[in-house]
Amino acid sequence: MEASSGGGKAPGNGTTSKPLATDGAEAPRKTAQQGAKLDATTASPVPAAAAASAAPAKPSGRPASKGGEGVSDEMLTQIAQAKFEAQEDKLRDVARQTVAMLRDYGRLPAADSDRRVAEIRKSLLKYEQQYIRASVSQEQRRHLETKVLEAEAERCRQEAEDEGVKYIELRQVLEKERRRRKRYEHYEKLAKEVNKKKSRSESQTEIDAATAEIERVSRKRVELEAVAEARNQRAQLLRHAVAELKQDLQREQQLDGEVIRAPGSRSASDKAPQPTATQASTAADVEVIS
Repeated sequence: MEASSGGGKAPGNGTTSKPLATDGAEAPRKTAQQGAKLDATTASPVPAAAAASAAPAKPSGRPASKGGEGVSDEMLTQIAQAKFEAQEDKLRDVARQTVAMLRDYGRLPAADSDRRVAEIRKSLLKYEQQYIRASVSQEQRRHLETKVLEAEAERCRQEAEDEGVKYIELRQVLEKERRRRKRYEHYEKLAKEVNKKKSRSESQTEIDAATAEIERVSRKRVELEAVAEARNQRAQLLRHAVAELKQDLQREQQLDGEVIRAPGSRSASDKAPQPTATQASTAADVEVIS
């Protein structure tokens, strides 16, 4: 920005600052009055942010003390470049007004100087108001963020409590499922052992076969018992017959002995019949059976 950008008009009011038409005697007097007013304006209570923003206007005090020559073009260019590089609209207004005032400081009347000082202070207040609004906005945003974070923290605490309850429930479910798994493993082991056994149909077939065999053996046993009973009866009859035959033989032998001991026993013994082979075998059978 060139120094002539704000020289013709005062920012914000559209009035043109006329050049000061004075002779050589009046110029030092008005310059001194304007310097005193500027010093009084500078000494007026301005907020800290406005004073910090108006810092570039301080070098104007030194050139004014040198006879009202004003600030050099190089310094004005540096101030304008620094202010515009900040990209702050309000600060641009302050810088533009300050540069214009410093440029025309030696030619401004007292009324214009007061008006421009008031405009600079107004711009500084606007600039400070911008920072205040930014601070308020930041505070509101910080307050909203705090509320959001508090709500998020509350939600996290609630989720933590819910997760704690779910954790306990899941531990219970886990223990229950572990017991169920052990029970199922035991059932599977029993199932493997059962599968190694014969099937129900095979077992039933074997049972039927064993039952039929038992019935057959039972019938055979009954038959054998009947045969043994019949044999015992026949043997008993045979023993009775043998006993009777033995008695008959003994009686016959006794009679033969009596006949032999009687007179004429030799001839009688010669005439006595000899026992046949059948009678001898019968006697042997009787002895064996008895």
